[in-house]
Amino acid sequence: MPEPDNSFRKIVYHFIDELAWPHLGALGLVSFFFFFAATNGLLKLTGRDISSFDFPVGPVIGISSALAVIVLCAAIKLRPKS
Repeated sequence: MPEPDNSFRKIVYHFIDELAWPHLGALGLVSFFFFFAATNGLLKLTGRDISSFDFPVGPVIGISSALAVIVLCAAIKLRPKS
């Protein structure tokens, strides 16, 4: 059985490898706004009022997702090249 084609993973790894370190912060900022807006949009779609929560759900999910994206990209950049 032939190996599965991992071209998508290769192109993502290549993109992250060519990304400069300062651009990783910009990628984190973009991912924060994406996940923040997606969370707030999903809450509005379900009919919940965002101000009814005692805890700021949108910013927390946005920050944690942005940190996860930055850590994942840094791990890919620092992996041993084969």
